[in-house]
Amino acid sequence: MRSQVGYMKNWETNIHWPFQSRAEWRLGKFLAENLTQAQINPFLKLDWLDGQKPSFTSARQLLDWMDTLPSGPGWQVMQLERL
Repeated sequence: MRSQVGYMKNWETNIHWPFQSRAEWRLGKFLAENLTQAQINPFLKLDWLDGQKPSFTSARQLLDWMDTLPSGPGWQVMQLERL
């Protein structure tokens, strides 16, 4: 897994890193949210993607990249006392 420091350094030059562009990130997000891993791999091999293939080449690589993205702020819980 890539370190957070390495991520931030790459992010400074490409806000969508590890994806090459916003379009590639949106494609990856769509695939991860709507297809199973077993469906993503054949999709990535479709002929119509020639010349426009994303830089991730498998479902595993896509999901690994998704795991490297920074998470949002963590949840904070505070218990309130009843008066």
